[in-house]
Amino acid sequence: MLCCFSMFLAVTCMYSQNDLEHEAPTLQVGLDGLSFSKGTLDAQLIMEIIAEKQQELKIKAIQNVFLTKVENAGGTVYSFTNNVVKELITEKDDAIRTKKILENTVNLVFVTTYLHYYLQQLGGQQKEHFMKLAADFGYHPEGFKDSISLASLVKPKELFKNKAYKDKEGVSFIAFLLDMASETVRHDKKLKQLGLMQISYSSTYEYMNRYKNKINYIPTDSTDIEKYKINADHVYREMSDALTKVTNYIGVYNYIVEHFSFRNDKLAVFGQEALDEKAKLKARESFESLLTTSRTTVKTLIEEAISSEAISPVEKKAEITNLTNIYTYLDKVIKQQSNIKDSSVGADILYTFYQEFIPLLKKQSYNSVRYLDLITTLDTFCAQLAVVMLGNKNIRIEDGLVNNFFLLASKLYQFDKATTISEYLKLIEDIGYIFPDENIKNSLSTVVSFIKDYTVINTNNRGNEVLDFNVESFIMKLQNLKPYKHSRWQFHFTVGLNNAYFDKAVILKDGSTLTNLSYVSEKIGVKFKLKDWAFYYPRNPGETYLIDGIAYVKTGPPKEPLISNWHLLAYGSGLLYNLVNSKTNNEFDMPLAGIGTGVTFSNALDFNISVGIPIFSDKSIQDSFDYPFINVGFDIQFIEYYKRLQEKRQIKKDQKKLIEAKQVVYN
Repeated sequence: MLCCFSMFLAVTCMYSQNDLEHEAPTLQVGLDGLSFSKGTLDAQLIMEIIAEKQQELKIKAIQNVFLTKVENAGGTVYSFTNNVVKELITEKDDAIRTKKILENTVNLVFVTTYLHYYLQQLGGQQKEHFMKLAADFGYHPEGFKDSISLASLVKPKELFKNKAYKDKEGVSFIAFLLDMASETVRHDKKLKQLGLMQISYSSTYEYMNRYKNKINYIPTDSTDIEKYKINADHVYREMSDALTKVTNYIGVYNYIVEHFSFRNDKLAVFGQEALDEKAKLKARESFESLLTTSRTTVKTLIEEAISSEAISPVEKKAEITNLTNIYTYLDKVIKQQSNIKDSSVGADILYTFYQEFIPLLKKQSYNSVRYLDLITTLDTFCAQLAVVMLGNKNIRIEDGLVNNFFLLASKLYQFDKATTISEYLKLIEDIGYIFPDENIKNSLSTVVSFIKDYTVINTNNRGNEVLDFNVESFIMKLQNLKPYKHSRWQFHFTVGLNNAYFDKAVILKDGSTLTNLSYVSEKIGVKFKLKDWAFYYPRNPGETYLIDGIAYVKTGPPKEPLISNWHLLAYGSGLLYNLVNSKTNNEFDMPLAGIGTGVTFSNALDFNISVGIPIFSDKSIQDSFDYPFINVGFDIQFIEYYKRLQEKRQIKKDQKKLIEAKQVVYN
C-alpha cells in the first residue's frame, strides 16, 4: 500500500508542477460556462464526461453480470438477456427501445410456453424419440413414467445440500430443448407469413444456439454421435409438425377461448352447458343456408343504407363500405365452402366472422333491426363451424381445458392490441425459474420480473390503448443490483466537505500562514474495500455470490446495512478543481494528496479520516512531506453532485427564460 501511495504521489506531483499553473475552475465558480483558452483543458467538461462514462460503465458492468450468469443457458436465453439489457444502453429512441424489448420478451414467452405444451402432449412415437434424445443427455426411461414436463427434467434440490444448486445435465438438456423450440418457432411458415416471432437473430444467437450447432454441444453421456444427431432431428421435425397444427388453426383456438370461456378463467372453457350447446349445434341449419341468408341480409342493408336520409354522408359512406366488404367476403366463402370444414382456411374464416365482422355489425346495429338478425345468423354459423372443426384430429383440446400455449396462440392475430402483450407478460415470471441453476435463475428471473413490473398499458390522445415501458426506472433498478463476483478495488470519485489539520504552519503566497483548513473539493483516486456488507446483506435467500474466489449461498433474509463498506483509499484533491474554502484562508489553492480509511453509509455518504500532504508548485516533493496533515471529511458520489448540478442549471435557464418573457410582455 505504501509503495502504491509513493507512486501515486509521484504522478500527482509531476502533474501539479507542470500542468496546474493555470487557474482551474472551482466547484462553485464557472459552472455555467466553459473555458476554451488556448493550450488549456476544460476541467468542468472533463468532469462531466467522466460522470457520464461512469454511468455507462456501471450499466455495462451490470450487463456483463447478467450475461456471465446465463452463458450456459443456450443461445435463446443468452440472446434475450443480451438484447434486453443492451437496448437500454445503445438505443436512444424510447419508442424503438420499448418495441425491441417487448418483441424479445414476447418471443421468449411464446417459445418457452410452446416447449411446455409440446412436452406435456408427448405420446406414442413422439415420446419414444424424445426419450432416446433424453438418454443422450443422461436420463433414464424410468424417470418418464408419468407425463413429461420441464419439471420432470430437473433433479430434486435436496440432492444439493450445502451447495449452490446447479443440475448440469438438467441445464444442458433444457437449454438444448429451448434452442430447438426457438428454431421451430422461427421457421414456422404461418408465423413467418404473419411476421410474428421474427426478432433480429444476432450472430451470437446463431453461434450459441445448441440445436443449430449440436455438434459443438455433444452431451457427455452420448456414446454415438450420429445417433444423437438423428434423435435430435427426429424431435425437431415432430416439434415443428406439432406447432404447425396449432398455428394453422389460430381462428379456432381464438373462438374457443373468447366464446366458451369466462373472463376470470379462460383455461377451463368447456362447462357442461357448453358441451350441450355443441351437441345441439349439429342439428341446426347447413353452412350454405346460413351463409346465403347472411349474404341476402347484407345486400338488403346496403340497399337501405344507400336510400337512407337519416344518417350523415360520412356515416353513410363508412356503413356502405363496411357492408360491401362483408358482402364480398361472404360471397367468396360461399363459393369455397366445400374446403372450409377441415382446412386452415376455415379457421381464418371463423376468426374473420367472429372477431372482425360481428363486432363491426354490433357498432352499426342502431341503424336497423336487420343487423341483429345478421349478427344472430353469423354467430350461429361460427358456433357450428367451430364444432365441426373441433372434430379435426389436428386440433387437440382435451378434458375441456385450454393450456397456456393455446391461450397465447389464440392471440396471434391480435398483436395490434396492447392487451395481447399484457396476456403474454402474465406468463413471463415462470420463465425465470425453469433452469435448475441458481445463477441462471437469479439473472433470468430478475430481468423478466423487471420487464413485467415496468410495462404498463396507458391510453393515448386518441383513446387507444398503448404500451409504455418505464426505461428510466428499469435502468435505476438495474444499477442497484449486486454483481456476482466481488471486487475489492474500486475507482474513487467523490466531492465533499473536509477539514485538514496541519502539523506545521503552511506559508501562503501572501505571506500568511494556516494550520487548519476547511474546504470543499473532489477526491479522485482508488479505494480498497476491507469489508463490504452491502455486497451480500441485501441479497435474497438462495442467491449465490463470489468473494475472493469462494462461492457463497445467501441463507438469511435480505437486509440493508447502515454501513455499506469499510475501505482504504488513496486520493488527490484539487487536481481538476481549485479547493473552495468554506471557513478559512482563501489564498490556499494547492492540490492535496492523501491516504486513509473510511466508511460508506447506506445512502452513499462517505466519512473518512486520512493523512496527506500539500503539493507545492514551486517546491520539491521532499518539501511537501514537511507539511503533513490529518483530514476528516464527508463526501458524496460525484455522479450525485453532477445530477444535482444539471438540475440547478436547468432551473437557472428556466428562470432566465421566464424573466425574459416577462420583460417582453412589459415592453
